[in-house]
Amino acid sequence: MFTWNFQYISKARLSSTLKQLNLSAEQGDILIRIHTAIHLADEAVDLARFVKELVPKAVIFGTSCMAVINKGNYALNRCIISVSTFSEATVCSEVIPIMDEYTGTVLPVDMLCGQIKKEFVRDNTKLILTFFSGQYKDAGHFVDRCNDFFPSVPMTGGIASCAQNNQDDFSDDGFVFNEKGWSDRAILVAALSGDKLENLSSFATGARVIGDESEITDTFRNCILSINGKNAS
Repeated sequence: MFTWNFQYISKARLSSTLKQLNLSAEQGDILIRIHTAIHLADEAVDLARFVKELVPKAVIFGTSCMAVINKGNYALNRCIISVSTFSEATVCSEVIPIMDEYTGTVLPVDMLCGQIKKEFVRDNTKLILTFFSGQYKDAGHFVDRCNDFFPSVPMTGGIASCAQNNQDDFSDDGFVFNEKGWSDRAILVAALSGDKLENLSSFATGARVIGDESEITDTFRNCILSINGKNAS
């Protein structure tokens, strides 16, 4: 697996960069992610379609965001494109609606988790990338239930948001997209599978360890109820 990350400047520069990478589907699956704090929804789809024309066999998806992190810097008004190639793994992706087409109500969490398990999870699936549009309010419960539906598959991702300095021009709560279209009422899912694929996922927090080591003896979802057998409150 190889990954290249670069800032989007223009279509001409993007075309030149992708040609220099000499990407070929014959060498394995290709995943291209676009995270943008500068594009309107239709513009983001247009960019994804432009990339698809340059790399027809690539799996392409993206999200809007308030800002990006590039080369260790937090930056507004930027768009970052990440290109990954997999010689011994497969990639599949889909935008899944969270609303019932006819009633306009939010689909049950278990229905969404079951759909993802059926369409994406295989015996050799090693990682699922999941991005929510901001209007989805059950993200926490969704992640908990995914852990029940397919506990052996790590999941990472985030929630799409709007650009801070141009919020009125974006959909209210951020959007997800690919070359087929965009939605502010959907979950974007991508699964990476392969017998030889290895994955290590982690995250950074603002917390630090203090005091002696203790055992969490009771919880409810992400709330700690007791520590060392004593009420945590």
